[in-house]
Amino acid sequence: MKTVVYGLGGMFAKYNEYIYQNYQVIGYCDRDISKLEKIHTGRFDRHMLMENQELYDSVLVTVFGSETTRDVLKDLVDNLNVPCNKIRFLHYDMLDKEKPYISFGQYGE
Repeated sequence: MKTVVYGLGGMFAKYNEYIYQNYQVIGYCDRDISKLEKIHTGRFDRHMLMENQELYDSVLVTVFGSETTRDVLKDLVDNLNVPCNKIRFLHYDMLDKEKPYISFGQYGE
């Protein structure tokens, strides 16, 4: 699945190894233009994200916090017209892939 990473801050820095192992990253986008200036290949500015949706299958949002997540979702959907079915959140995807430490089945339940 061709993925554009949205958010190049602390969460991206902390989990970039996980991201590269689990997603086919083709580009990067951030509201903070100065973070995009550090990207040499695969830079998606906001207009590219909106106008070139055929280039990617999903947008992986790497921000954390309910207010920030809500703001980013609203921005992607309302301002950039990214379809909801193309938006994924890193912290939710990671929860789906992590295995619990203890399975209740181990104790006969």
